[in-house]
Amino acid sequence: MRPPRPRRCLKNQPEETCARWLESHGFTVSKRGWPDFVAFDAHGHMAAIEVKRHSTYKLRPTQDRILRALAHAGIPVFSWSPDEGLKTYPPT
Repeated sequence: MRPPRPRRCLKNQPEETCARWLESHGFTVSKRGWPDFVAFDAHGHMAAIEVKRHSTYKLRPTQDRILRALAHAGIPVFSWSPDEGLKTYPPT
């Protein structure tokens, strides 16, 4: 039987200390689900892009949650696949 996956992959003690502090103040902490790229245009505007091998590949729940939160915060979010190119996320 495989052991359960850790809820976050921390690299060092300061990250662990910060994560514990955040959790003690009511936050849920995760390092999973972030987009593959952030891109900046010539004006400094940022967009988040999640890359999938094919448009039929689904996002994991953590990816969906983070991408939706970024979009809710006003950051343009896109998915990209070789077969469909760049598409706005979440789909409207």
